Amino acid sequence: MILARSLGASVFGTPASPRLILFPVVLGLAAIVAFVGSLIPLQRASHFNPAPILRGE
Repeated sequence: MILARSLGASVFGTPASPRLILFPVVLGLAAIVAFVGSLIPLQRASHFNPAPILRGE
């Protein structure tokens, strides 16, 4: 936040004001992107039987 305020003040001449509503929105979007991005690898990994892989067979 400090970096954003200082860059805003130096580039645009006015510091950026923090908007607290953006924090939960950004966190929620990041969680959704992480979940959707992990669906395909999770689906592929669910087709393997872990016991032979852990035994080294």
